[in-house]
Amino acid sequence: MECFMNLFSEGEGRRPLGITVTEDKTLASVGLTYLDEHDEIGFEMLKPKDQDQKIRHTIDPTVEDLHGALEHLCHYYYHRDRADEIRKEPVTIGEGKDKTPFSSKFTIDVFTLEENDEEIYMPSGPNLNIHGTGVELTVGPHNEDDMYGFRIKNNTKFPVFPYLFYFDNSDFSIKQLSKSLYGNTIQVLKPSFKNAFIKEYNITLPGPDKESLTLVDLPAFEDSNIYNHVSVLKAIVAYLGTQYQQGRQLSSLIWCYNISKPRFTIVDGDNLNLVKDITGPKAIKNVTVLTTNWNKGATVGANVAKPRTVASVASSLQRYEKAESQLKTLFGTGVTPVTFERFGTFSDPAARKAMLDGASTVDPLELIRSLLSNKNEVLQVQSEACETKKLSGTTAGNRLRAKLELEIQKKRQEVQELIKELEDMAEDDTERKAIQEETVEAGQDILRWKATLENIELVGSAFTV
Repeated sequence: MECFMNLFSEGEGRRPLGITVTEDKTLASVGLTYLDEHDEIGFEMLKPKDQDQKIRHTIDPTVEDLHGALEHLCHYYYHRDRADEIRKEPVTIGEGKDKTPFSSKFTIDVFTLEENDEEIYMPSGPNLNIHGTGVELTVGPHNEDDMYGFRIKNNTKFPVFPYLFYFDNSDFSIKQLSKSLYGNTIQVLKPSFKNAFIKEYNITLPGPDKESLTLVDLPAFEDSNIYNHVSVLKAIVAYLGTQYQQGRQLSSLIWCYNISKPRFTIVDGDNLNLVKDITGPKAIKNVTVLTTNWNKGATVGANVAKPRTVASVASSLQRYEKAESQLKTLFGTGVTPVTFERFGTFSDPAARKAMLDGASTVDPLELIRSLLSNKNEVLQVQSEACETKKLSGTTAGNRLRAKLELEIQKKRQEVQELIKELEDMAEDDTERKAIQEETVEAGQDILRWKATLENIELVGSAFTV
């Protein structure tokens, strides 16, 4: 191929390639094939263990495209084989004969994930990482939509920060699966006030003006447990109501939402309603929805498989934009001026451009600065708490009360069905005791929920946690 010959003969200031050219296929890892009918260059996996993997991507027969492809191959094999060298010469810890490979102090389990009733993904089935074999998966129609999770156990006495990458030999891409959040040295802010639910941070912004502010970390609903919802709401209402009585008002509220989540869950909907119930129609103009993790859909480094890479990034971008549009609809942004901002950390400018298509992400510091100019507004939940003194007297509390009443109604129906099942069951049925225990437990749930309902109706319940 002329472009291949020119690649090594032309001095165009290109970076040198760390490759060895051979005509012996048994010594090569990857072969180049010229496709006459398409006037394109294809790739062929030559190692026996890789030959079942077909590479569908091709490039144009130009020096520039060939150099880019080979450079990417060098990048891929360098990092893949470097990992092999580390395994061959493992770092050891200990003294004398007691030295053990450092890697032996860690275990990595891989599981299929299944979504439970609370829309949380949990490990399901056996550990797929079989000792001595590794993980072998055959992907087909029966499991192509499965999700997988990793559990890494550190058996050393010091912290270790994992970085997980996926080496895909179908397109020679290296994708970042997980990046440690704690691998960098950062200044840790200590709260000036905290309780079981709320934290306050006194912050002085950098710059000549030395602007200062108080950042309040409010809790959110993290699961579908109704008792946890009551505790979270009581903490928020009590704190905000007390702050209002003391003459302190909040200038803005930021709700952070992970845009890379696979779907908008029931708990997400509960939190969205919580934001609207806290602020009310007057103060909602001071709400900023900060959608995070826009970088999750981008690949790491350059990628020779341009058709697949662009499709992958575009797919993620389209999914994220669809999720953002859904949030805007749920907030009713055509009526209420809720501000939306995007946040993501991109180490690769090319990935940033491909992922955001020219759109910008907000700098957190600049976002906070801009919010300082907001006009303070009394939050709806503050005025409601001070007027009624009852948790159920707030819009958020009233929504929670309705949810509790619905749960009690469902549980009563469940008790009736269990009683009917007991009536139809023989006295010596082996399942009878279990059904009786389930009936008693359901009845106790009803009593607890009724007590909770009575509690949030009490005067003063808006200011007790």
